[in-house]
Amino acid sequence: AELKMSEKHFWWAKLQALATKKDWLAMEALAKEKRSPIGYEAFVRACVEQRAPIRETTKYIIRIADLQLRAQFYTELGLIHEAAEAQQQAQSSEGGYSYNKIQNLFGDLRQKFN
Repeated sequence: AELKMSEKHFWWAKLQALATKKDWLAMEALAKEKRSPIGYEAFVRACVEQRAPIRETTKYIIRIADLQLRAQFYTELGLIHEAAEAQQQAQSSEGGYSYNKIQNLFGDLRQKFN
């Protein structure tokens, strides 16, 4: 019997398997294979769940088109300057958070984890 799986389901399963194995090189190869049918947010979340090095996680954050979501991920990683830059880009294109708002979010996260 042949197992049939949608492309999205296949990518999701493969991503989860690679992240669980912490095979960051294979994850990067998957991301570069072609445009991800599941988006790059899934890659970021898989990295965060598996505690990937920040340099691995940021490879996928920069591929996220939504600048506010990109800023949110940078903030979650404690990369305040990158978060502020993404928010500034979002603000100039659609009106987003200010640098002070990002600092406040960062401070809230810091308190949450201390």
